[in-house]
Amino acid sequence: FASSQSVNVTVLLNTSSVPDTIRNSAFVQMRGNRLPLTNDSTSTAVFFRIAGDYWKAVIPFHTGDTIEYKFFANGRGGRTIGLESPPQRKLIVGVRDTILPVQFLFGSVKDTTQYWRPFAGNDSINILFRVNMEKHDGFDLNTMKVGIRGNVFPLNWVSTLFLHREEQHTNPASREYNGNNFWSAVVRFPRNFNDSILQYQFVYQHAGDLATTDPIAWENITNSQCDNYGENGVRILPMSHSMHDTTLAYKYWSNGYCPKSIVDTVILHYFMDVSTAIMNNMYYFGDTVVAAAGYLNSANSMRRTVLKKVGLTVFLAGTDTVFIPRPSVTQQTIYYRYNQIINGNELSERYIDFGMLETKVSDEVKLLRKAKYPTLPASSKTDIFITDTVRNMIDKNRNPIWLKKRRLLQNVLLTMECDLRPAYAQIKYGGDTLFSAGDKFIVTDPDSVYSYGISINGTGFDHYGKLPWGEQLHNDTTRKMFDDGTHGDSFAGDHIYTRQFLLESNSESTGYNTLEFKYGIRGHDNETGWFGADVTHFSALSIDNPNVTIRIMFGDQYPSLYDMSCYHCVIEDVRNKQNDKLTYFLAQNYPNPFNPSTTITFSLPRVGTEASPFGSSNTIITIFDLLGRVITTLVNNQFLPGTYSVVWDAKNVPSGMYFYQLKSGDFSVTKRMMLLK
Repeated sequence: FASSQSVNVTVLLNTSSVPDTIRNSAFVQMRGNRLPLTNDSTSTAVFFRIAGDYWKAVIPFHTGDTIEYKFFANGRGGRTIGLESPPQRKLIVGVRDTILPVQFLFGSVKDTTQYWRPFAGNDSINILFRVNMEKHDGFDLNTMKVGIRGNVFPLNWVSTLFLHREEQHTNPASREYNGNNFWSAVVRFPRNFNDSILQYQFVYQHAGDLATTDPIAWENITNSQCDNYGENGVRILPMSHSMHDTTLAYKYWSNGYCPKSIVDTVILHYFMDVSTAIMNNMYYFGDTVVAAAGYLNSANSMRRTVLKKVGLTVFLAGTDTVFIPRPSVTQQTIYYRYNQIINGNELSERYIDFGMLETKVSDEVKLLRKAKYPTLPASSKTDIFITDTVRNMIDKNRNPIWLKKRRLLQNVLLTMECDLRPAYAQIKYGGDTLFSAGDKFIVTDPDSVYSYGISINGTGFDHYGKLPWGEQLHNDTTRKMFDDGTHGDSFAGDHIYTRQFLLESNSESTGYNTLEFKYGIRGHDNETGWFGADVTHFSALSIDNPNVTIRIMFGDQYPSLYDMSCYHCVIEDVRNKQNDKLTYFLAQNYPNPFNPSTTITFSLPRVGTEASPFGSSNTIITIFDLLGRVITTLVNNQFLPGTYSVVWDAKNVPSGMYFYQLKSGDFSVTKRMMLLK
């Protein structure tokens, strides 16, 4: 019983010991050996910023588990650089909800204990001051040093308390930012002072100067949006006997990276569609969704608003007001995304801006939604109407999806099918070359696509997790996929590769309904080219279905990379053994409901002879409304035997119920679909 009981552990974290610029938009995470933790960026233990350097996460763990974990923090929101160095942190989960003491990241400190902190003594108020000199051109890192002066002892205005230049990150693999730009020190204020306002300024001097030497420069703070400030450009901090030891969030010298004093008031009107998430078991009515705006310092502070369901529809809506610093450009961008709140944690949506994927911008920019408006002539108020209701995979205003983990109710036989023909067609008919992310493996010969074969890589479908790409994955028989009629493969030689996995409901590796995966020709990371490290497939299974098949076309999570992927249907299917066994079939359109476009898939058997393979009749697909009136004819042509898809774009048609009919020879079938705008 004890091992199945779940308790909430509140983890408090301080990032002031990380030699990086940890802003509101930073990515801060806990990684470890027990779910919901993982040892990579998929861990769901993502922190909220409380204030300053302090962050919080509430994480459900099983009673009695021994958790080994580390923290991760990246100021720009990247998810590959920022892991702290050893020692490994440990937690034995108790039998009731608990709050852990504040922990400081092992960023620029070494050989410390788990609950180390830069404070000592109970007879003083300890405050960590920190300044970032990166944005000040007049400061020479090699010949100058930084200090602080102020009005409350031990600070004074005639001598400098020098700060320490911080070290680089203790984990060499996590050094993305020059930590030597930061200067910091703990100042211990005796508790025998009267309640007062601390006034202070950062200064810098030559490396050999004494504390009483006149500074080369004093800060001058005049912008109330960045700090509380007093006369003569000093920073101010209210102090009292009851205050606790604390850290002050880093400051840029003279607030050099501060928003300008002019701001626009922007009212964001959100309207979004959760139907895609519902159909993929990623959202249930009653789940909490927030619209979070202000990433990448695009607003003066991060804003989060809970979205509400609109009547009996699949739409959520909400309104929030943000304050936007006036930029120096004519177009302002607000970065936002939709997040789910699960057990007190904020789960980010799985979103990629495909229009920016091949550009040289930060990874976080590619993973955020963007709302733009022209800069106004003066500080004023404006409305932005955000509509994210497009039901496809690549439109920038598409429906959100989340990889929400839920426990399987029973063991599941999972069949993974990948159609490899898009890769073949892209090389043979598109004249393209398939590159790999992270190595120099290149596929230039279309026939080698099939001779190499593919492997599957990812998490959730076996006990191993993500494996190294390349020959190691290619030679791993547990990840190889088959096109020989074995391992669940329906038809040998049809270039649709298959692998089956048993998901065990009581397993910490396979007992959840979420999958994240990619396919690789000869085991290399080439499904989405060298831009596609984060462009993975996501699937969330029904938790009560014992048999599940996931059918994927190679590269369909980044379809613009495979513009020949439909052409192969006509070229290849005539040779496939599968076609000899096809019957007439009309699939349910997808997505359904849809707005404004949907895909209709149909199969045709062999009806002619080798001399006349098309037979004598056209295949016709017609769209009707509820009154039986013909809206459009999508298809009216002869086809070779095979499976085909056609897209209906209904942007000029009103919402409502429609019917689509397939007629070929004596065969006829009709199905209905819903257009919901």
